[in-house]
Amino acid sequence: MKLFTSLPARKDGTLIVRIKGATYVFEGKPLACEVENEAHADHLRAGNFQTEEEFDAEQKFQRLAAEREARRAALDGKAPSSRGTFSPGVGPDDEDDLDGGTGMPQESDSAPTGRVRRAARSSNVTG
Repeated sequence: MKLFTSLPARKDGTLIVRIKGATYVFEGKPLACEVENEAHADHLRAGNFQTEEEFDAEQKFQRLAAEREARRAALDGKAPSSRGTFSPGVGPDDEDDLDGGTGMPQESDSAPTGRVRRAARSSNVTG
């Protein structure tokens, strides 16, 4: 059974999979390999490996999703990567909520008071 994957390849363009002593080398564009052992093929199909029909359907779905996202971005006038991101506290009427702070707690900007209160010796618990 010929299996395909969209996992990233090594620098030499191959992906090596070892299952119970058997070695399968996925190569080409897209990465593909002939797997003779049905048990190994079933094991790989449970992961990130697909038959040719499943792989083609997945690629078509990914292409359509990218086209749909590009159309939505064009309608919104936004870049595709900025769509769906959340900016807390920033809305049409909330521009004044940003204080431009450092992100540190308020106490970090205050001056120390001086004396540190310590517990009295009688209040220490000894066991």
